Amino acid sequence: MDAPVEQSDAPAAALSPATMSAARCRGIAAALILVFCALSAMMLPMSARYKGDEKFYTNAVLQMRDRGDYLTPRYDSGALRFRKPIMAYWPMVASFEALGVSLMSARVPYLLAMCGVLGMAYALARRLFGRSDVALLTVAMLVANVHTLASATRSTPDALQAIWMIVSFYGLVGVALRGSRRWTDYLWFYGGAGLTFATKGGLGLVLILFGVLIVAWRGRRNDTRLRDLVRPAAIPGIVIGLAVAAFWYIAIYLRYGNDAIAMFLADQVGDRLDAPSKLYVLVNLVRYPAMLLLDLAPYSVFAIIAWLTARDRVRAFVAEHRETVVFVLAWYGLLFAIFVLGDTFRTRYFYPAHPPLLALIAAMLCHAVGRDDRAHKLIGVVTGMIFVAVALVGLGGVIGGWALAPSVGVSGVVLLVTGVTALIVTRNRWIVAQIVTIGLVVLIADRQYDLLVRPATYAAASPAMTTRVLELAAGRHVEVGAINAGSDVRTQLRLVARERFTVHTIDVRGDAPAEDVAALRAALPALPILIVRAEEVERWRLAGYSVVPGGVETAPLSLKDALACVAERSLDPVREDGKRAYVLLVRDSRDMVAGDGPWKTPREGGASGDDEEE
Repeated sequence: MDAPVEQSDAPAAALSPATMSAARCRGIAAALILVFCALSAMMLPMSARYKGDEKFYTNAVLQMRDRGDYLTPRYDSGALRFRKPIMAYWPMVASFEALGVSLMSARVPYLLAMCGVLGMAYALARRLFGRSDVALLTVAMLVANVHTLASATRSTPDALQAIWMIVSFYGLVGVALRGSRRWTDYLWFYGGAGLTFATKGGLGLVLILFGVLIVAWRGRRNDTRLRDLVRPAAIPGIVIGLAVAAFWYIAIYLRYGNDAIAMFLADQVGDRLDAPSKLYVLVNLVRYPAMLLLDLAPYSVFAIIAWLTARDRVRAFVAEHRETVVFVLAWYGLLFAIFVLGDTFRTRYFYPAHPPLLALIAAMLCHAVGRDDRAHKLIGVVTGMIFVAVALVGLGGVIGGWALAPSVGVSGVVLLVTGVTALIVTRNRWIVAQIVTIGLVVLIADRQYDLLVRPATYAAASPAMTTRVLELAAGRHVEVGAINAGSDVRTQLRLVARERFTVHTIDVRGDAPAEDVAALRAALPALPILIVRAEEVERWRLAGYSVVPGGVETAPLSLKDALACVAERSLDPVREDGKRAYVLLVRDSRDMVAGDGPWKTPREGGASGDDEEE
C-alpha cells in the first residue's frame, strides 16, 4: 500500500478536535506556507541579511555569465572552485536570466526551494503516519525552525539540498515502508538522491546507502527485497538519477582532469578530517545532540513533557509505529555518525533530518496527549510562557524603542500585539491551535526583527556607495576598482548595482613591497572611480582624483551592545565602535568612461582570496 489510512480525527488521546478535517488541515498548512513566503520575500533585497557564504555562489554565477561558461564555478579572483557541484549555482543562473541581476533575484530560487520543503514536509508526514493533523503540525513546527528561517533568505544551497533530500526520502518511505512498487516512488527516491549529489555532493550517496540498509532490515516484513530496488519499475528513476548525478563530474573531469575531482573530494571529506587532534569527536558527541534539542525547541520540550507525564501512551505509540520510529531515528543516526567525525561544527548539516523528526514528535503528541490531561496542561503552560515572553519583549520595545529609532518602536508594537493576540487566541484551546500559533509567532518575530530592527542597528555600505557611483556615472557604464574593500562588500556592490557598473577586485597586502604598490598606483588612473577604505585613503590618494564620501558599514549589535543602547537611549555611541567608512576616489574628468586597464576582466588563476566558511 502507499500510505496508512487516514485515522479518525478524534481518538481517545487526540491533539485536534473532530472538526479538523483533512481539507482543513491542508488549508491551514497552505496558509502557513503562503505567510512564510510573503514575509520572507520582503527580506530578499536586504543587504542587512547578507551572509558571507553567499559570495561564493553569487560571484561564481556572475563569472559564468561574463565568461559564457556555465559548467565552471570560480572564485571572485577567477580561480577555479569545484568545492560544490553545479546545481548549487544553476537555479541562480536561471533567476538572473529571468529577473535580472540583483540581490533579490540571487535569493529567489532558495526561498522557493524552502517553500517546497514545507510542502513536501506535509506530504512526508502524511505518508509516514497517515494523519493530516500530524502533517499540519509538522509544517507549523518547521516554519519556526531556525534553519528554515535562515536558509530561505540566503543564496546558499542548503534549501536546495533540503528539498531534494526530502523528495528522495518521500520516495524511500513509499518503497521501503509502504511496499510501493510504483515507478513514481522509485523516481522520487533515485531522482531526489541524484539531484542531492548534483547540488551538495556526498549526501546523495548517503541516501542510497540508507535505502539499501533499510530495505535489508525491513524487507521480509512487507515482502521487499534488495532486488526490488532495481526492479523494472525502478529503471527510469535509476537512469535519471545517475544521469543527473554524474554529468557535471564527468564534464569537469574531461575538461580539468584529476585536480577538479580532488578539489571536490577535499571539500567533502579531506578538509573535514584534517585537524591534528581528534578530541573534537568527543566534543561533537555531546554538542550535536544538545544542539538538536535546541534546534527543535520548543517541540523537543513538548516531547519530553509527553514522555514524563504520559509514558504509557508514548510507549503504545512507539509499539504501534515501531518501524516508522526506527526509520526516522536511524536516518538521524546515520547523519550523526557521519558528521560527528568532522572537525567543522555546523548544526545546519542535520537539517535534512528535521522534517521527519518533527513529524515523529507531532505524531507522538497526537497519540499521547489528551484534552485537559496533565501533559496538555503543562504544554499549555510552556506555550503561554513563550507568548508572554514575546509580549514582554514587545512592551520593552514600545517603552524604550522609540528613543533608539522609530522602526524599533514599531517592532515593539508588533511583538506586543502578536504576543497578546496569541495568548487570547490559544486560551483553553486544543494544543494543535497552540502549536500552529507558535509557528506563526516565531515566524513573525524573526521576520519583523530583520525588517524593522536590523536595518536600524546595522548598515551595509554597498547601497549608499552604489547610489553615489550611479550619480557620478550619470547614466553611463563605468569601471570601478575596489581596493582592499573586502569580498563581502564587492559582492554586494555587484548585486546592488544590477550590472549598471563593473566592479574590479584590487587586493594589496599591507606588507606589499613599495615598488609593487608604486606600479599599481601608476596603473590605477585607467579606472575613473576607486573605492577605498577611509583609513587607507592616504595610501592610495592620486593626483587628479577627488575624495568623495562613499558609504558606512556598521557591525550588527550584540545583546550587550543592544542593552547599552537602551540604557543610553541612543544607537550612535555603540554603533560608532564597529563602523567602517569607505570613500570614493573620483578622477577629475568629464569623461567617466574608463580606458583599457589591467582589470578589464577578472584575473585568471591564483589563490581564491576568499575564506571558506561553509
